[in-house]
Amino acid sequence: MSDDFSMKGKFVEDLELNDDLSVSDLVEQLAGTSYNARKLFEVARIWLDAVKNKSRIYFTLAGALTPAGFRRVVAQAIENKFIHVLATTGANMVHDAIKGIYEGHMIGSENADDAKLFKEKLFRIYDIFLSNERWARFGEWLDSSFFPSFVKEKGETSGKIAKAEGQGYEEVRITPTHFFNRLGKHLSEKKDKGVLATAYKNNVPVYCPAFVDCDYGIRLHYVNIEVLQPQYKARLLVDMVAEYDNLFQDMEQHKNRAIIIVGGGTPKNFVLQTSMALPTVEQCGFRYAAQITTDAPQWGGLSGATLREAISWGKIKEEANTSIVYCDATIALPLVVAYMMAKLKA
Repeated sequence: MSDDFSMKGKFVEDLELNDDLSVSDLVEQLAGTSYNARKLFEVARIWLDAVKNKSRIYFTLAGALTPAGFRRVVAQAIENKFIHVLATTGANMVHDAIKGIYEGHMIGSENADDAKLFKEKLFRIYDIFLSNERWARFGEWLDSSFFPSFVKEKGETSGKIAKAEGQGYEEVRITPTHFFNRLGKHLSEKKDKGVLATAYKNNVPVYCPAFVDCDYGIRLHYVNIEVLQPQYKARLLVDMVAEYDNLFQDMEQHKNRAIIIVGGGTPKNFVLQTSMALPTVEQCGFRYAAQITTDAPQWGGLSGATLREAISWGKIKEEANTSIVYCDATIALPLVVAYMMAKLKA
């Protein structure tokens, strides 16, 4: 027996269910079980400890959770101060906004005839349907109103306006965080309770390292050519270097940091690699790190890369409290957030 095994001194406990078992008690009891059940408890406990120890919590979100009905889970985590900084995919924020404005997503089926859906102008995200008409209406609003607002109100943009040499138009530079802050303000005024509206109301910055990899990028390319250049003699540009610098400065100001990763992808890497680029070794890395993922490490992808691997890069501190639960986030995330809400209320 290894020292580590003998130090545990505990036996696996049978999970006992009853008809009035709370979510919090269920997650707590998983600590005595094994496999991913215990890992789910460990992730919940790490996140809870980070909150109790006043860590700056960076939450990364990949995967199509906002159209699947989990906007409020993330929003409630923000409301309860479980998230201080959010990094996510552009697609998640597209669907968050569409849901907030148009109530646009329908329950569908993964077995649907996709060629028939195409003819009926319905998009499919696994077992979710989205009307092409609502998607188009959202795009038209972006083109005609929202994107031009950054050019019209130049003093509110996050960057300076410069004449593009030899091009005959002005460049208006913004960051994704600035873009999503304004969009969150618009959604909050519509009384939405989704991710962007809640982030705006709670002063949580929303970073997006792959901003153009979604409908916002597609629309921005179109609106620059068809609307902003001919009508306003301007182009709207997304400044990703400024976006990185903002996150870098945020981390410089907060040495006690935690990262909670849902899925993986560019949000995970963007936040982790920023933490390894800080000026000194002492500043680099996270003290708490937890991940919910369904990706395995042996394929070499970043989404499945273990948190131990991140230690070799200096992205996570050697002594950090870490755990990964290999579970569908639509199952694990609500359980973890509900557990934390109950524990902190108690």
